[in-house]
Amino acid sequence: MMTDRTRYRLAVVVLALAALACSAPSFQLANTETPTPPPATATPVFTPTPAPTPTISPGWQTFHAGSLKLNLAYPPGWEVATPDAASLEVDQTGGDGWLQIDLVSGTGNNPFALSYSPGEGGDAILAALLVAARQDGKYPDAQPMPTRVGPAAWVSEGHSDVHNEQTLIAAVGLADRALVFTGHGTAKATDWPPLSAVYRGIIASLEVAQ
Repeated sequence: MMTDRTRYRLAVVVLALAALACSAPSFQLANTETPTPPPATATPVFTPTPAPTPTISPGWQTFHAGSLKLNLAYPPGWEVATPDAASLEVDQTGGDGWLQIDLVSGTGNNPFALSYSPGEGGDAILAALLVAARQDGKYPDAQPMPTRVGPAAWVSEGHSDVHNEQTLIAAVGLADRALVFTGHGTAKATDWPPLSAVYRGIIASLEVAQ
């Protein structure tokens, strides 16, 4: 027969087990689901702003160079001469300004003995010219300049020690030919800025024609 003491001991054990169960730490299963990554952020695409098309200065005249399939503009007080089918000269009437324009094509027949491939850019052509020019003068690296013809003209302005004059050298590469420009100045530095502005204006005015 179960005595009261035995009943008491059993009750104590039951209460102790219940208390242990209540005080035991609870455990939860870890979340094994793979977290959803955040949506990818699109990388912005940089689109360069095209350079504005140069405008022709008021009062400038247009010259059609049929042999070069080009039109160009020149200011009052200047005139255009055509020494041959592969070159032009734009001269300042009664002044020292003189811009020479030479055609460079795949025939290799050009005054610079340049090796040319159709589609070659003006930057590559001018880089080759500056190698020779720097042997007799000081010329900085070329910089691009917008033109009406489409491709940029690459231009460098420096000093020719041989001729003791300020000089502009530029090149424009077209699909099937290139043009090289040589603008001459004087030994006086003050004469150069207005001549440089005219040369750059003529180069910028180029347009393809038939």
